[in-house]
Amino acid sequence: METVFSDMNLVELIIFLDDILVHAQSLEELEERTVKVLERLRKFNLKLDPAKCIFGATEIRHLGYLISEGTIRPDPEKLAAVTSWPKPTTVKGVKSFVGFAGFYRRFINDFASLAKPLNDLTVGYVPAKCQKKTGSKKPSLSLSSDFPSVG
Repeated sequence: METVFSDMNLVELIIFLDDILVHAQSLEELEERTVKVLERLRKFNLKLDPAKCIFGATEIRHLGYLISEGTIRPDPEKLAAVTSWPKPTTVKGVKSFVGFAGFYRRFINDFASLAKPLNDLTVGYVPAKCQKKTGSKKPSLSLSSDFPSVG
């Protein structure tokens, strides 16, 4: 896919494996780019699954994010899994939680400081003050109210 669209990738569209995200500043520009993409697909005998195609959307879900005009936000459905994660009871469970939550670190205020007591639990020696800090709950993972803008 990247070879087929090498001249357009990251300028008129974004390719991720077999996903093609066409973007534009106006509806007319979007239509032109979409036609160009469809012609290129036909030229290289590549097929689309119409059931998986979304045309003209102003917001899409992709790879755990909601992407819309100028913004990227965490997908609330995916984020719910972080906020409702059960309290880890094993080192492996702590690592899994921190890793999963880390996917959204750019949206979690002070993530490194919040995750430090949990990361400390995974290295063997757990100081008493760390045990008291983590106690019976995970750290509070609050979302940043200022999501970074795209571009």
